[in-house]
Amino acid sequence: MSIITLRSELWHPLFVHFPIVVTVLSLLLFIGARLFKNSWWQTSAQVFLYSAIFLLSLALFTGDFAEDVVKRSLCDVRTLHEHEEHAYQTLYFLLTALAANISIYASKNYWPQGKNILLTLEMLGLLSANISLVITGHYGSQLVYEQGAAVKNYKADCTKIP
Repeated sequence: MSIITLRSELWHPLFVHFPIVVTVLSLLLFIGARLFKNSWWQTSAQVFLYSAIFLLSLALFTGDFAEDVVKRSLCDVRTLHEHEEHAYQTLYFLLTALAANISIYASKNYWPQGKNILLTLEMLGLLSANISLVITGHYGSQLVYEQGAAVKNYKADCTKIP
């Protein structure tokens, strides 16, 4: 099968695993940057944070294609909406961490004592994004394993869904 003929609902799982790994690594690299006070750790944490935002946006974009296809075959569409809401929430937390990260460098000369506040905000944004990411993955796995989302020729037993 050629990648060009890949069903549109399968593009989402193809791209969704990259932001999971990159988001988790950005948190770990941020913690390493705080512990080791090394510029390599800080630079790596920034690169992974920017990459996580880009990759999560790509996953959300492909998720819209998948939603259009799979929502017709689901027993409980609420799970799909919860999955999408938590994915956007993850993106908002990452954007909060990004805003704090940029503010650290933008306000270095104007508000030097605010660096600790901004570092705390960045850490809370990354931590919240990772927690939200776990919840998003939980709803995504419910869609696939309980309702057969994007599984061809699968008939979900809608009597088991509350």
